[in-house]
Amino acid sequence: MPPAHIGITAAATAVFSGVALVLAAPIWVGFLNSDLSLAEISDAFSAPANPGQVELVFKVLGSVLWGGTGICLSGLLIPIPLFYLSTRWRVAEVALMAEGTAPLQSLRRSWNLSQGFVLRTTGYLLLILFVMGLVGGVIGLAVDSAVDALFPELDQS
Repeated sequence: MPPAHIGITAAATAVFSGVALVLAAPIWVGFLNSDLSLAEISDAFSAPANPGQVELVFKVLGSVLWGGTGICLSGLLIPIPLFYLSTRWRVAEVALMAEGTAPLQSLRRSWNLSQGFVLRTTGYLLLILFVMGLVGGVIGLAVDSAVDALFPELDQS
């Protein structure tokens, strides 16, 4: 694996880790601002469920509900610029390998190549994702049906 490819992979990992932290931050803020002790939070989610524990779980979830609202909002708003950047940098690896450019130079080259074609590229990506999901679903259904036919005694519950 060429060193530049490792750099692109490391950069993508850093971006996805940052996104995970941004998405998780409102929940952590909700936990920190709640009046619940760490023991109550731990008890709510670590012990086996029983009827008395349901109130504790709802108390914990209710105290961080605004954190959940924040995660929903950030879950809707953050992917938009990330999808745009992903579309603009879609051919960075190709430029990196085919042209032998440096990682940042490859990102610049990809940005320039995709100029004026962002919506078309986004449409193609969404179409490809839809077709891949459809094909995967059909294959999964076929495998599931075959397993059910071959092993009817397996419990599906």
